[in-house]
Amino acid sequence: MKTNLLYAFRNIKKNQVNSLITVVGLSLAIACSLIIFYIVSQENSYDNFHKNADKIYRINYTTKYVFGDDKDVRVEPELADQLKKEIPQIDKSAEYRFAFEQQLRFNNNYYDVRLGLASEDFLDMFSFGFITGKLPKILSNPFEILITRKLADKLITGKKNYNDLLGKTIEFPLNYSKNTFKIIGVLEDIPKNSSISFDAIISGKTGRNFGGCDNSFGYTSVFYQVKDDAKTKDANSNVVRFVNKYYKARVEDMQKNNQLVKTNDAFVPFVLPLKDLYLKGDINNCFESSTSQERLMILMALGLIILIIACSNYTILSLGQYLKKVGAVGIRKSMGATVANILAVFMSEGFILTLIAFFIGGMLCSFLIPIVENLTQAKIFTELIDIRKTIVFCLALFSGIVVFTSIIPVIVFSKVSPHQMAGKKLSVGNRTRLSQFFVAFQYSVSIILIIVTLFFVRQANFLKNQPLGFDTTNIIDINIERMKNSQKDVFKRIISEAPGVTNLTMTARDFLNGDSNSFVDKGNGEQVLVNRFEIDNQYLLTLGLKLIEGTDFTEKNMKPGDRSMIVNHKFVETLGIEDDPIGKIYPFNGINFTIIGVVEDYHFYDMKSKIKPAMLCTRADIWNSYNNLLVKFQPKELHSLIKHIKNTYAELAPGQTLTYTFWDEQLKKRYEDEERWSKIIGLSSLIAILISSLGLFGLTILLINQRIKEIGVRKVNGASAWEVMVTFYKSFISWLLGSFVISMPIAYYIVNSWLSNFPYKVDISWWVFIIAGSMALFIAVITVSWQTWRAATRNPVESLRYE
Repeated sequence: MKTNLLYAFRNIKKNQVNSLITVVGLSLAIACSLIIFYIVSQENSYDNFHKNADKIYRINYTTKYVFGDDKDVRVEPELADQLKKEIPQIDKSAEYRFAFEQQLRFNNNYYDVRLGLASEDFLDMFSFGFITGKLPKILSNPFEILITRKLADKLITGKKNYNDLLGKTIEFPLNYSKNTFKIIGVLEDIPKNSSISFDAIISGKTGRNFGGCDNSFGYTSVFYQVKDDAKTKDANSNVVRFVNKYYKARVEDMQKNNQLVKTNDAFVPFVLPLKDLYLKGDINNCFESSTSQERLMILMALGLIILIIACSNYTILSLGQYLKKVGAVGIRKSMGATVANILAVFMSEGFILTLIAFFIGGMLCSFLIPIVENLTQAKIFTELIDIRKTIVFCLALFSGIVVFTSIIPVIVFSKVSPHQMAGKKLSVGNRTRLSQFFVAFQYSVSIILIIVTLFFVRQANFLKNQPLGFDTTNIIDINIERMKNSQKDVFKRIISEAPGVTNLTMTARDFLNGDSNSFVDKGNGEQVLVNRFEIDNQYLLTLGLKLIEGTDFTEKNMKPGDRSMIVNHKFVETLGIEDDPIGKIYPFNGINFTIIGVVEDYHFYDMKSKIKPAMLCTRADIWNSYNNLLVKFQPKELHSLIKHIKNTYAELAPGQTLTYTFWDEQLKKRYEDEERWSKIIGLSSLIAILISSLGLFGLTILLINQRIKEIGVRKVNGASAWEVMVTFYKSFISWLLGSFVISMPIAYYIVNSWLSNFPYKVDISWWVFIIAGSMALFIAVITVSWQTWRAATRNPVESLRYE
């Protein structure tokens, strides 16, 4: 062992360039692997801290509407109590939902809070720790509230004695007629790896008074806990059967009304264990956070690709280095060395280089973490890092790199007899298929990543810059949900008189948060889902929506009892009334509305969704009150206008927090996800290309050193430096062209599969592939040019003086 290590140290010292290339490549790959491991292990740790996590499940279901399929969690809260009564294997069950954008008042100060609503069993099922105030029947009283340490720290003054808060009252002034809640306990802060998160929690018995996020099947999620001695499979089967039975009549009614397809799988309930919930981002869920498991797989794949490229570099350079000095290995075999002995030689050097790379990669990891966090928007919490798992991962990674980079050269040498190696009949370069394979693989991966990155960037820019069908510039979106209705009218009037305001309008919701919809009968019994917007008579003018036919809303339409509506072109097209839509009457939730106008289609959702039928009506108090004030302004007056808005809001709603956004900026944030992933893949491409280029640089040095005499002979016979360089270029370009041919269909498949998720997308243009290939060619030429130029311009006497 000692001899092998000494031999490895000498070899590393003699081949400093190869060793440096190997260490740099492996360091980058190890840093990326560690970061991805932290992210993936953290995401997989969600909800594992609950004591009963293995026994807790959530109800979910798939639905097949006539307009498309969906997955959801929202059910009726009564299911929670009935499950425990009807199914003997269930020990506890609870509803849980989340109230949006709540503001509480305590000691005449206002605080924005994340408010949860749950039933009695909730805190018995989940392991959210108590600091003080734990009671036997928590969440049984609709006017009691528990708060977290984070919120308690805001409410308490002076010395932090949380017991001083017990019995104090909190108000939600805009949400409930009897709005006083008594603080009965303080909880520990919710762990960062919890899919359920809140600042305060109250009883679900308060009903629907804190807003809702509902559909045809309910407005809350329901969890249940299986008894210790019960068979989980049987319990879950019983739950599925019970939910089917519970909704049977409702499903049949929806099928009769042509809202659901008339098949047996129109409504299919299923259950998921608590530990799997966070990674199920494909389920429509208003209440718990989630992510996409596919994205974690992408991250893992990118890390693996970078690691393989780095290991391939090491293998190529290691193999070439030993082929150059085959005599030493030949002598070892002649003296009786076995495959295991040769493997130990290779592994000793691999061990040393990998150890150095791990040390550098660890430091590089800490430097790259903030960059990766910024790109992925996935915070890496150091307190969630499992040291034991990290050690196991590092040991496995270390061992894998050493074995992978050692085993291939050993396999090559094991097939060659000692007299062949002693005679130095082996060569490397264009006659070594293994080297060609690794180079082709590396550049194929690099070209694929370049192509995918270019299309990610193109699609993100396409989504951001496509016309939406309405004016998005110079519009301030002010949240007025927390104002009283009387204050909203006054606020609008005062802001309308401010200098720089060209127009403004109130609406029940903007295009950024939430949605409202209703079913409408097409006339033949078929139901169509229509998006609903409650607006005032300045809406079309403020947003620049184009009226195709009919009339706009007037002050007359703002009066109580008016049932007029304006629809988009998709509405009249879907309902088949394009010839004469004006005057047609359609019922929405039992209220008849008459079409008075038709506007051109516009993207009220993002460009990732198809335009759907929409109706616009006034008198928002039919369903809700106005929640947003959209102000169209002149840019030169923006500073004074913002000041005026702040002062007016503070005067009308003292103590409350003003929230506003600039609409064009907010609308572009819809596509942050696409931009983020284009950056992630772009960064991965950059690292992969850098490592590939390092390997190609090292391989170039190796080939040049092997052909140094050939270069001297060529120059003696009159070859120019350029002709010598072209000779080398031919080998590399042939490898690159082969890589390009291999990578094109793979890249096309990946891009086409990804773009198929978008209804509006860029074309898969051939020139993008040409650009990617040209970029790879340029990088390859730059990589090999310096060394080939040095070799081509060297005095041939230096190459041939010993011949």
